[in-house]
Amino acid sequence: MVESIAGQENLKRHLAQCLSLLGHPFIFVPIVALLVGWHVLTPGEAAFGVLTIVLACLLPISIYIFRKVKRREWSDLDVSQRKDRPYLFIVGVTLLILACLILHLTHQPPAFVRGCTAAIVLVCSGGLLNFWIKLSMHAGFAMLTSFSLWPLGAKVAFPMTIFAILVGWSRIILSRHTKLEVVIGLILGAIVAHLFFVLPLGRLDGG
Repeated sequence: MVESIAGQENLKRHLAQCLSLLGHPFIFVPIVALLVGWHVLTPGEAAFGVLTIVLACLLPISIYIFRKVKRREWSDLDVSQRKDRPYLFIVGVTLLILACLILHLTHQPPAFVRGCTAAIVLVCSGGLLNFWIKLSMHAGFAMLTSFSLWPLGAKVAFPMTIFAILVGWSRIILSRHTKLEVVIGLILGAIVAHLFFVLPLGRLDGG
């Protein structure tokens, strides 16, 4: 009986680890952007836009985090200590602004600039809330990405939204965040996506 319970707990934790990895903002967001862009834009535009964001933002910040952890200035790659997160947010916002400028100057599709701007708002919100709570950025970015797909239809957006919720669940199971931190992250991600993607595209459709 005890072994059965232990086995179930190990299985649940393993599933949570897989979901958390797949839902990592540096993995989930560019993959979804590439797949959706491949169908909505031309393949070349999609690939060039995602590559720009990866090189201008995601790769540099990944190197920054890795070096901090290697020097033992931060405890882990998730930057779990709330005291360390302000530095991450500042660097993240700076690189996202740089990505926006490059996207704009290279005349790339507005959807990429809109996405980076939405990410800036989410990161800034997480930075402000960090004074009181360690917001789950995994959950926030997973929901931002998933909820932004609703203008494409429920068949695409609904399963992705469920996945975002499961990513939030994984962060609780792995003891990275409390339920409140995950719920606020999910809600904030949905709000930002609604403001930057659902409402603007809804107005365009209505016009």
